[in-house]
Amino acid sequence: MTRFLPSFALILALAAGIDTPLAAQQDANKTQALAKELTDLLQKQKLDAIATRTGEDRFAAILFIPGVQMLAVSARYTAPALLNEKIIGRQYRDIYLDLASASVPDSKLFIEDMQGDGLRFERVGDTPFDIVTKGIGPAFNLDGDHKKKKISEDEYRRTCADFEGAYEKILIALIEQAKK
Repeated sequence: MTRFLPSFALILALAAGIDTPLAAQQDANKTQALAKELTDLLQKQKLDAIATRTGEDRFAAILFIPGVQMLAVSARYTAPALLNEKIIGRQYRDIYLDLASASVPDSKLFIEDMQGDGLRFERVGDTPFDIVTKGIGPAFNLDGDHKKKKISEDEYRRTCADFEGAYEKILIALIEQAKK
């Protein structure tokens, strides 16, 4: 009977981890460290925007307002040669504006990273919450209120994890661009 106790304890520990509150999971958020790295690079280079190509006809850009927010956009663009020229000319703000306004609408991912500190999946106190808009769909508030969205907590977590993964890729690509 005693040889089953360690296994039982492991099962209990794993089960407890499955139901970990969202706030506890936030410690593992990769975008927070990446956002800090990118904002440090931008401030060091005195840039308020950065952009890069992330695919054949796909680009990503960020507009950075220190201490306030980072606005990220990733989308397909129908004239990639035009944006390539702007990247070479370091016209990052123009690229951000082009992607935010004239990109292929259903390909767009727009992230409002309030405070520019990476995605947070719950609102803390009265601080502003992050917002993600995918394609032409409605904005998804990362305020932790899955009931208001009429989805389960698990679906909310999966959606947040998907957004975090996409934002992580954008941040990594932009960090690489900023280091060039």
